[in-house]
Amino acid sequence: MGARHRRGAWPRSGRGVQLRGLRRRVCRGDGRVAPVVDHHRLVVPVSGTSIRRDPLRHLDYLEPHVRAHFVKRVCLVGAESTGKTTLARLLAKRYRTTWVEEYGREYCELHDKKLGDAWTTDEFRHIADVQTERENAFAGAAGTVLFCDTDVFTTARFHEAYTGRIDPELEDRGRSQRYDLYLLCAMDVPFAQDGWRDDGPHRAAMDSAFRCHLAQVGAPWIELRGSVEHRLAQAAAAVDELLAAEGAA
Repeated sequence: MGARHRRGAWPRSGRGVQLRGLRRRVCRGDGRVAPVVDHHRLVVPVSGTSIRRDPLRHLDYLEPHVRAHFVKRVCLVGAESTGKTTLARLLAKRYRTTWVEEYGREYCELHDKKLGDAWTTDEFRHIADVQTERENAFAGAAGTVLFCDTDVFTTARFHEAYTGRIDPELEDRGRSQRYDLYLLCAMDVPFAQDGWRDDGPHRAAMDSAFRCHLAQVGAPWIELRGSVEHRLAQAAAAVDELLAAEGAA
């Protein structure tokens, strides 16, 4: 590539001229002009101004790490066996996007661990790390919204229930993590044992902790009650409102 096309090859004395949203630089020295690329927007049919004005409508033109920043994140929280995973899957299908499964469940199955087994704080920190990494990775490829089956605050609650202790690091991470919308799944459905879930007093304690947490963070949230169909309708109405506020509905 010749010197005239190299980055930084144009003298600082140049004068910028704006033509239909494209920057054309005319140099005072020898009159050289920077080449105009895709002047009629045939290759990339959108302007940078349009993307900045409404990034959710132009996600396909953004790099994954930038896309992840703009994608709206919806987190489902609630005690065990309240339908979070089912709803996350159904919502992702409805909005033609993806969802992030709970790594903690995967970890339990992989290592055959349950409530009552010996657990370490490092294990829960590891679970939180992987969950966060996966969420950010999925956000870089999601549609306008990403549904998350859990969050770090939930991991902190399981740490407390399984070890009997509070980990300050997980607590700080959980309280600093924010979502655009929270969906709290109520405990008005029968507990369904699948071989890995644990019923007991900790479920009510978790439900109470989630309510306090949501009140403290001040983020938008709604409580989902009733059948799966009713919960899905309630959740969809809230997500539609979120996206409409961003001009992406």
